[in-house]
Amino acid sequence: MVRQLPFDRSTLNVIFIGICFAFIFTAYFTLSNLEKILLNSLQHDDPTFHGDGYISQGIIYAAFSVCLWFAPSVNSVLGSKMTMVIGVIGYEAYICSHFFHITWIIYLSSLMIGIGASLVWTGQGSYLVMNSKQDTLERNLGVFQILFTSGSLTGNIFIYFAFLGKQYIDEATRQLVILFLCIILNVGGAMLLLLPKPDKGEAETQLKVKPSDEKQDVVCKEFALVQNEEGAWKTFTKSVSIMCTKNFLILCFMFSNIGFTLAFTVIYNSCMGFTMNIPHAKEWVPLGGFASGVGGVFVPTSVSSVP
Repeated sequence: MVRQLPFDRSTLNVIFIGICFAFIFTAYFTLSNLEKILLNSLQHDDPTFHGDGYISQGIIYAAFSVCLWFAPSVNSVLGSKMTMVIGVIGYEAYICSHFFHITWIIYLSSLMIGIGASLVWTGQGSYLVMNSKQDTLERNLGVFQILFTSGSLTGNIFIYFAFLGKQYIDEATRQLVILFLCIILNVGGAMLLLLPKPDKGEAETQLKVKPSDEKQDVVCKEFALVQNEEGAWKTFTKSVSIMCTKNFLILCFMFSNIGFTLAFTVIYNSCMGFTMNIPHAKEWVPLGGFASGVGGVFVPTSVSSVP
């Protein structure tokens, strides 16, 4: 007798994509947390280098904000899996650019990861929705958030031991950190290629019996499973029309908090590395990133437990 798994296929898909993102964002979260002090140390070794971590992060999120308008159109043409795979190329370019001591390459890669991030997150949202029903969407979001956020824990633990006892981040340490992050990112990208197709089985079974329009609406509402077949332009115009709705404008106040949180985390953690009154201040930067990761793991858990 075959023992049935405690999870259905859709839940396993959500867990799998959460693990993929944990690897990918171990690399990104760790580097974005350290970029300011890494580039500052590089300036001491190479006075011709003028790259700045804060400018790099600004380029990333500016490109991300703009390209998010067009990413749904790309997703409607390529599908969620291929959209995410292409987006990860931007993350690869960003990590690898730190092997080079060239300012414009750092900034160009920041633009590329901003574009890539818009594709990755649009594809992720589409994939997650297609693996959820109306009554499981919140649970799946919570599971994904916990797995995804845990990436900032492992990366920062490694960096803490790499920076242990260092007041200055030398070239060998910088190269070791970037190499470690490249390996982790490649593991996540390779796993993303193995991402299973969304589980449409039950929804397709319900729809194949040619239900009435009313029943079809019920099925589509129960399964948040509406594969976009409207084309790139129709998808873009729908995104613009949604922005003008009252509910979206209300949600904008909540969305803005994410931007403030990101700004605080990136700036505050790197500031600790420049604090002169703290012995071995560089060690505190990964500890700050680790603490942020712990908060990110436990907050979704507490929120999802609220009825």
